Amino acid sequence: MRIRIQHRPIVFSPVILSRMVRILPAVVHLAASAAFVKNRFSLLDFPLDDAWIHRVYARSLAFGHGFAYNPGQQEAGSTSPLWSILTAPPHWLEGFGDFAPVLLVKAIGILLGLACVLIFQGIVSRWTKSRAAGTVAATLFALEPRLLFSAFSGMETNLLLALLFGACLAWMQNKPWLLLLLVGLAPTARPEAVLALPAPLAGGIAIGRSNRPLALKMAAGLLPVLPSLAWSGFCWHATGHLLPNTFYVKAQAHVPSWLDIQVGLRAIAMQGTVPGWLFVAGLCAFGVLCFQNRKRAAAPLSFFLVLPLLYVAGVVLSRSIFLSGYYWTRWIDPGALLLSAAGSAGFACLLVPSISGSAAYSPRSWAARLCRHGIPWALLAVFWIPAFSASFAERRNRLASDSRNIAILNVQMGKWIAQHTPPDAVIGVNDAGALRYFGQRRTLDLVGLNNADIAFGKLTFDDAVSRCDWLAVFPSWFPAELFKGYKLRFETSVPAEEYTICNAPQNWMVAAEKTTEGAVLPAK
Repeated sequence: MRIRIQHRPIVFSPVILSRMVRILPAVVHLAASAAFVKNRFSLLDFPLDDAWIHRVYARSLAFGHGFAYNPGQQEAGSTSPLWSILTAPPHWLEGFGDFAPVLLVKAIGILLGLACVLIFQGIVSRWTKSRAAGTVAATLFALEPRLLFSAFSGMETNLLLALLFGACLAWMQNKPWLLLLLVGLAPTARPEAVLALPAPLAGGIAIGRSNRPLALKMAAGLLPVLPSLAWSGFCWHATGHLLPNTFYVKAQAHVPSWLDIQVGLRAIAMQGTVPGWLFVAGLCAFGVLCFQNRKRAAAPLSFFLVLPLLYVAGVVLSRSIFLSGYYWTRWIDPGALLLSAAGSAGFACLLVPSISGSAAYSPRSWAARLCRHGIPWALLAVFWIPAFSASFAERRNRLASDSRNIAILNVQMGKWIAQHTPPDAVIGVNDAGALRYFGQRRTLDLVGLNNADIAFGKLTFDDAVSRCDWLAVFPSWFPAELFKGYKLRFETSVPAEEYTICNAPQNWMVAAEKTTEGAVLPAK
């Protein structure tokens, strides 16, 4: 008996191939996230001490103590209460080790970044009426190094972006209630997002024109401001002021100079996926397409061009910005990432003629399109790949080095405090995150960000220091006289050339115990 075997070529139907292409942005983003991990510091530590401040409040919330910085001390020290609430559950797994909450917080950041990519894909597909354009735009945005850095930072940037992206899509899908809710939550993720509050006007108008009861229409008007009012109410209860301590201590209105504006513009364009001039070209293409599709462009134009420009202007008007490290550039990142999304959409619409407009996916038709429209793709590759490779490597290396700095200085010092100080010791600090989180001692934030009495002058700096049994600080922040009466017990440092967090001289941290020996710290 002879058996005849027929070999049939595997043929992908247009539907199957279309679905495979549509998941490309998600696959690319997850692969880029995996490649972004350089070493254990990237995975198990945070690049800013501010991320550990979030962990202090998140852990307090997880175990039912509210927004307490010290036990029994409610504080308005968080500028992102929604991020603390969202990331509180990971602290239920602290029994598995210090690494467990960190890994879960980073996983939440990655998932929020993935949500941004997928929502953005839907926005561009709906706006351009082209799934191909949505796929290309989302794939470009999925590789954005600042988005990847934000996912691993332990900070709230990706949460804010997910809310704003979701609000834009809700506007386009005519879901006014969801639009109102998401925009209303945004300021509790990042205060500067209050600039997005005019966006719900579209939702309010839609609800106002509906046949809903009058009471429901009035409720719709309150929905965007309720989250912010609730947080302001808590701040008033905790400190007697309507805004978090940080607003009064850090944010100071000033008239920016031309140099400040230049730095802000450079911060937008740097660290992205394309060179600056190509980034501007993408934004221009986005603007032209918005003008050509005015009926469908209201939401994308508002969220990806008008809002980020207002956001960056608000940052520049409230603080000085430097380009020396993530500590400074993070303020610009939300606005820069929204503009990066706009640029990605502009590029996609320039490139999409080569792959869109047909339901057929035969090799012949693909080859014809690529030959005919390959020049834009070739130009993008020539200018994009080198810029992206350099930016990706720089952000990846910076995540590893910044996280290592925090691990050596702040985390190590916090763990030393837990092991070598009495349980009832009062520790004075100026970096208030990891020292409180790991130290597990009553901690006085001498800067006032997490202590309303110091922030608002009810407790003077000298009186605060007099209450401290220990100081765990950067000596470079204070005059030598502060350490009279303190004995050096422990110190940790990194070489100045390896300190990459910012340009401040704070690569040396000491722990000093109050003593009657009258000792003074040695100079370093």
